[in-house]
Amino acid sequence: MQSESSKTGETGSTEDAAAAAVKGTAAPSLEQPAQLLAWFEANALDERGQRRMFIVPIVCRRSPEGARQAVIGSSEQALENAELAVSLDDSALGIALDDHLRQHCAEPSEPCRFWLSVHWGALMPGPSLPAEDKPVLAVRTFFSEAPEPEAPAEVYIQTSRKED
Repeated sequence: MQSESSKTGETGSTEDAAAAAVKGTAAPSLEQPAQLLAWFEANALDERGQRRMFIVPIVCRRSPEGARQAVIGSSEQALENAELAVSLDDSALGIALDDHLRQHCAEPSEPCRFWLSVHWGALMPGPSLPAEDKPVLAVRTFFSEAPEPEAPAEVYIQTSRKED
């Protein structure tokens, strides 16, 4: 059974996320973009063909017009390099990602850091997503606590937890 935060698609805590993450299944380093993207592709589905959840650190910035620039990572340098740039599909959230960002991020033009629980790829492929040449993450849970830019950030596979 999935954690409550995963089922609702709403705000959760990083403690819940960490408890649901499988120890020892960390992805390649964020400093190895090609390997990390290949790892996502290889691990997108579990052994039963079900889409896996990943816990990813995200840093993003919004333009005055509202456009979002997002990357997997936790530092402003990751945002500038944009090697791990992603599109965020928030169609599964009850509260839009932009609303979360307005509530949790100080200035739209300043980098904002947070954790997300995501599926690799769009929730439902279709014309509603912009035609961009970057991977899409389907956002299932927004975690308001941000990783520190100096702290090493990792990506994990999130699994279901059994009831005690």
